[in-house]
Amino acid sequence: MRSRYSTTQQSSRTRLAFHIWRQFGRPLFVLLVVVWTIRLTFADWRDVPTESMAPTIHPGDRILVNLIAYDFKVPFTTDVIGQWNRPRRGDVVVFRSEDGIRTMVKRVIALPGEVVEVRDQVVYINDVPANYEWNVPVWHDEAGAHMVRGLESFGGPAHPVAFDPDKPNYVRFHRQRVPMGHYFLLGDNRDHSRDSRAIGFVAQNRIVGKVYAVAFSMETDGGLTFRRDRWFRSVH
Repeated sequence: MRSRYSTTQQSSRTRLAFHIWRQFGRPLFVLLVVVWTIRLTFADWRDVPTESMAPTIHPGDRILVNLIAYDFKVPFTTDVIGQWNRPRRGDVVVFRSEDGIRTMVKRVIALPGEVVEVRDQVVYINDVPANYEWNVPVWHDEAGAHMVRGLESFGGPAHPVAFDPDKPNYVRFHRQRVPMGHYFLLGDNRDHSRDSRAIGFVAQNRIVGKVYAVAFSMETDGGLTFRRDRWFRSVH
């Protein structure tokens, strides 16, 4: 009797476990696979840990990245399967570092074949200086430091830039032609950004995708304070 009861009880537990798996486990597993597949191939979200793109993107912002804005790559590699577009000036992009371990976020400034120079904080493309507007409210970074903020444009849409008046040693980039298939990228926070002025031109196959929005944002003090004024904000 005990053996038959034990067998019946075990069978009942097995049916219950299978029922739970079929009702909850299997749909959840399928959902996770679909979400992971989307993140690998179509769209992803990334955390921003530094101020190199402020005031456009702040530390604590979680950005949405279109992984197929320019091409389709084998996941986790720089191998391009198909290409249908190229980065444009002003695009904010995510790209892989040369070691392939880290990803960085910068803005496309100069295109393949163009001559670029950065002199006295002014960007020159084909020997023509960018336009700057300084009638923009001042901005303070995460540490409270005073920053000079302006708008930079190259004959098209303007984007915000920030400069640190307490950092007089401007980083200069001597006049060079951008190699074909490469791009010159800068951070919007010009005096606090490691970009093409230091790491050189970036090949297109290292560009992961285009940033198109801030999904949500949180304070960086370790708490759970949300910055709702930055949610669903487009990046341009």
